[in-house]
Amino acid sequence: MDQLDKQSGIKNILHRTVVHAIAAMAVSMVLLVPGYLFRFIGDKPILWFNFKYLWIFAAFGAVLAACRSFKWIAFTFILLGLLELTQFGSLYYSGDFLTPYSVEFMFHEFSEIIAFTRFNFQHLFFAPLVVLVPYALGVFILWKSSRHRFKLKWAPVLVILFLTFPAVRVKLHTDRSDILNFFATPADPSLVNTLNTYAVLTAVILPERLLDKTTRTFQPYEITADRDLTSPKTVVLVMGESMTPNHMSLFGYGRSTTPFLDALSEDPDFVYKKGFSAATSTRSTFPMFFTVQNNPENIANMAHQEANLFRLAKQQGFRTIYISAQNSNCLNGIQTSAIDVMITSETEAGLFDSQKDDGLLVLARKLELGPRNFIVLHQRNIHAPYQYNYDHHPDLGKYPVDGLPKREGSVNAYDNAMLYNDRLFGEIITFFRQQISPPLYLWITSDHGEALGENGFWGHDKLDFEVATVPFMFFGTGDATKYVARIREMHIPTHYEMGKMIAEQLGCEIVNPNEETDVFYIQGVVALGKGGYMKCFRNGKDITIQSEFVR
Repeated sequence: MDQLDKQSGIKNILHRTVVHAIAAMAVSMVLLVPGYLFRFIGDKPILWFNFKYLWIFAAFGAVLAACRSFKWIAFTFILLGLLELTQFGSLYYSGDFLTPYSVEFMFHEFSEIIAFTRFNFQHLFFAPLVVLVPYALGVFILWKSSRHRFKLKWAPVLVILFLTFPAVRVKLHTDRSDILNFFATPADPSLVNTLNTYAVLTAVILPERLLDKTTRTFQPYEITADRDLTSPKTVVLVMGESMTPNHMSLFGYGRSTTPFLDALSEDPDFVYKKGFSAATSTRSTFPMFFTVQNNPENIANMAHQEANLFRLAKQQGFRTIYISAQNSNCLNGIQTSAIDVMITSETEAGLFDSQKDDGLLVLARKLELGPRNFIVLHQRNIHAPYQYNYDHHPDLGKYPVDGLPKREGSVNAYDNAMLYNDRLFGEIITFFRQQISPPLYLWITSDHGEALGENGFWGHDKLDFEVATVPFMFFGTGDATKYVARIREMHIPTHYEMGKMIAEQLGCEIVNPNEETDVFYIQGVVALGKGGYMKCFRNGKDITIQSEFVR
């Protein structure tokens, strides 16, 4: 009898283990599948499946399935479902992910949202279904398997720990306090983006707002659009990576690292200058650049996105295109709903792995362009390790790298990568010059510079003038040539000034009431000024710069 009881007990444990594992995996798939279903109704590229999150969600499912109270299970699904509804509602209505700021706007404008939903329900009811159907299935599975799973007294506590982990991670993940790292990105499943968004809002933004009484206020930008803009034009921005003019022969560097640009310098339609980037890391530069932000602390400008260059271009009838050899998270903090074509290293991994930045031109050649186009090409070259970026072009290894001391080899690898840049710029300019009827407005700059031993520092993860020094290059055809003379007259141009000029080329004038005469800002590696920034002062045409560090 004891033997039979023992066998029965083992069978019972095995049975419950199998059922519990199936239930946990079912919960994992239920939490992931809304992103897959959304692909059939939305045009926003989002990741729905990732093995890493499959197992994280399965662990969460195992804990949830262990709850004794079914009411607690139902409550958890309802809570997550409501949060996901806001995400998919935003994706379906506006075409963009939720941000912590848009969540705030959602609560302020709740009555308007309800009214809009009521009158447009026939167009919007698909978005709730992608969440409600899978989540209802998850509740049903856990209800039907209730008698056959393990039960754990402390399971609700573990569920709470899972749900609050994103907020803890936001606070402890990095000493940079860079909340843009946790903004939504197409490279993460929807629920991950949703939990991160609410975590940033509740763990960072709201507490800071409640406790900090010294938050600065800024006047909104005044944007005037040319509504009569009908003429064809194409604006191209090549955003380089870690490119310093200090290693470009175009700017007097001793090695011939930019032979194409050197020859182009004789062209009257080409102009080049040294200037300063908005920040010293990609993910702190991009929100500043593409929202035409001057002061890093002007959070309202980034939250409202009124000066978002993609948005302005779209409003002016431009076809908007973003092609990047880097990950989509470089766009964190930038509304992407106005981007018609968005291709990144995640969506074209094979191409960029094999052809590196050549992939930008490969994809550009396949574009279907309209009469007016705003095109951004975002490079990966010349990011460290430098030699990785050009190893598919052995002929570019002009300067030896192997067998040399680290610093000498690094400089040589960087200069080889600059040769690759120069070749690519030549191909890009030649392609658009041949394919685009004038006017063509073609900009080349970099997200930030790179230090190569200056003052004993290497890389770009530092708030420093050398790191912020970047090239400014412009090539124009037709009516675009009028900007060449204007840029020649500029002294120490900045990303902010370039952004305003690009907006002008898109048919919009940006007036920032907060501007200070002969003052510009360089942000550190953390967005929104949270890691400090430099306030820089210019004395008219004098290129001597004074600065003060602000934290």
